[in-house]
Amino acid sequence: MVSQGIKDGRACDALCEAVKESGKLLARHFPITHDDKDELSDEARVCVKNVRGVARSVFLRYNLIVNELTDKEERYDRQRRE
Repeated sequence: MVSQGIKDGRACDALCEAVKESGKLLARHFPITHDDKDELSDEARVCVKNVRGVARSVFLRYNLIVNELTDKEERYDRQRRE
């Protein structure tokens, strides 16, 4: 899900969808009960610096992989022609 989203240029959407799906799986295996206590706040906390850093790392890694595959494909094509 995430890797396909990155390939399609929708890394953020893919990561968000993966988090949602993870939540659904957790809810199925750990359902809320009447005596549950909230040990953690429901407040979403996001460190923008870290999110940008992760997104940049994913983007750079993706570009590196694409470049490596392109180089391999070009070498293969050259070898076939020789």
